[in-house]
Amino acid sequence: MPWKNETREEQRWQFVGAVQRGEADFAAVCRRFGISRQTGYKWWRRFGRQGSDGLRERSRRPRHSPSARQVWWPRLRELRRKHPRWGARKLRWALRAAWPRHRVPAARTLHRWLAAAGLVRVPRQRARRGPSLGRPPRLAGRAPNDVWTVDFKGRFKTLDGTRVEPLTVRDLASRYGLAIRLLAATDEAQVRRALQKLFQRHGLPKAIRVDNGPPFGGQGPRGLTRLSAWWLSLGVRVEFGRPACPQDNAAHEQ
Repeated sequence: MPWKNETREEQRWQFVGAVQRGEADFAAVCRRFGISRQTGYKWWRRFGRQGSDGLRERSRRPRHSPSARQVWWPRLRELRRKHPRWGARKLRWALRAAWPRHRVPAARTLHRWLAAAGLVRVPRQRARRGPSLGRPPRLAGRAPNDVWTVDFKGRFKTLDGTRVEPLTVRDLASRYGLAIRLLAATDEAQVRRALQKLFQRHGLPKAIRVDNGPPFGGQGPRGLTRLSAWWLSLGVRVEFGRPACPQDNAAHEQ
């Protein structure tokens, strides 16, 4: 509504007076005051219901119910004081038990509130340091048996509940899958037996590319394990990827 020098309330009074006097039809009065008919009917109805009070300015503050934090944070804080060793999941379970007909915020939301209040210690996630071998330039793998890539992929359980760890071995240059061995565990002895058979069949590669997890990388001297130290003793170069960087062995990951 394009009010000019008068206040909004004065303009509304003039509009209502013009409608009451019947100076023109309703649409013409609205056009004269530069407002839509919807706006005109709104003020006319308010004047009819509330009189002069209906023409006054109203607060534009949005009407809404208290936020979830306002409702649940005091309850969560009190419960945390009673059980200082409980985490967000257990606290949420207790809140749901106490207020079963209410929608309790998610455990992640509760944890974020606790962390913001300094009631929980948020550990800093760091990748485990990998073996320190100086990281010389990696072999390009231009011919078969230049570089083998080795990794455990996609553990699963059989119908009888037996856990299976698939050991996969691949030639980088030819992209040939040398072996998929279903092992019972990722221990060094089983991997060593599987690799021995491959060495006898295909010969020794120039390098083996693996990640930093066991049984390939560990906490031994220079970050080696028995398995990777055995490869070095055979004259096979061991190439470790950077910690938390699966793209260093992207072809095998794919």
